[in-house]
Amino acid sequence: MSDWKNILKSVAPTIAAGLGGPLAGAAVTAISSAVLGKAAGSDDELANAIVGASPEVLAAIKSAEFDFKARMAQLGVNVFELEVRDRGSARELFRVNHWPQMALSAFVVTGFFAALFFVLSGWARTSGTDQAAWLMLGALGTAFTQVLNFWFGSTSGGQAKTNLLAQAAGKSA
Repeated sequence: MSDWKNILKSVAPTIAAGLGGPLAGAAVTAISSAVLGKAAGSDDELANAIVGASPEVLAAIKSAEFDFKARMAQLGVNVFELEVRDRGSARELFRVNHWPQMALSAFVVTGFFAALFFVLSGWARTSGTDQAAWLMLGALGTAFTQVLNFWFGSTSGGQAKTNLLAQAAGKSA
């Protein structure tokens, strides 16, 4: 995740959670309007505005967070619940039939280490294929990271789980 999204997570967690799901358009509009004064800012524009944010911009982001929460409450939408449900449905699908995920994961992991071996050992170095080999290694490296996130979870998933456990402990106490 880029730096500006991490900053946004700490200042406006509801908007940040909305960026990764079905409310991404509304979240981008909210943050872009607050920071840039226009509804559809680019990723680079948002990054530049948030990373070097002045106290006034941070206050505008916090205000947009409150407005976004209020708008979602009016619509009866819980952004964090949507995020949890999205992950839950994926995990439920996994319980039904996990062999395709296992086979694809094995293929990606094997391919990644095979490509890594061929590129680093020099076997992939023939005229004109160096760039293609490095490109393939980069793509497989990205896929390898996704496989690890699927099987072992990601930091945002772990943080969401921690937050839910804290909420549940608070309600039951």
